[in-house]
Formats: sequence, C-alpha cells, structure tokens
Amino acid sequence: MHLISADPCNGPCGKQVSPHDLLPIGPHVRICYDCYAWHLTAMAMLSGKAPPPGCQMCERSLDTLKREQFTDEPKMYLHPLEGLYAVLCFDCSQRYEQLVRERYKNTPYGCQRRLN
Repeated sequence: MHLISADPCNGPCGKQVSPHDLLPIGPHVRICYDCYAWHLTAMAMLSGKAPPPGCQMCERSLDTLKREQFTDEPKMYLHPLEGLYAVLCFDCSQRYEQLVRERYKNTPYGCQRRLN
C-alpha cells in the first residue's frame, strides 16, 4: 500500500497537489505551478507586454470573453491574492469582490465599486 500525500495550494486555485509540485513564496505560503504561471501572466498584463489568455477563475478564454462582451478588449481585472495577482474576468471579479469586500472597504476602488 502506498500513501500519496497532497497539500493545498495557497494560490487562487486552492487545489490539492503533491508537495513536490508546490513552490514556496513565503514562510507559510506555497503555490502550485499553475498559479505561479498565472501570476507571471498577470505581471505581463500589468506591464503591458501581453494580454491574458483568459480568466483564471472560470477559465474562459480571451476569445470567448470577447464574444460575450461584444468587444475586442474585454474587461479584465487584477486582484491581489496571497501575495500574487490573479487575472479575472468581469463576472468573476464581481463574485470575488463580494467574498473579500472587507479588503476593499474604505478604499477608492471599494467606493467606486460600492463595496462599502
């Protein structure tokens, strides 16, 4: 009998992965390679180097989001999560903002999005 160990990713996905597939990014924070790749994608988007391939949370592609939003440049949002950035579409961003509304409370962004 073999026991397989799995630890949670502290990134946005939260999935259980092998401890060997987790990258330490802080004393108590470890993320999977997928979340790290998305973080790099977010950093490229932030620097204007490349558009994201889609939404990290719902996994809809950029082409799908373009069709759904009737635009060549769909709205995408960056949210800080556990020291990383996540790239979210408009719908997922709204859902996420409701989960963490305390984080944005009394900030200009929170006021603009009516999260106060």
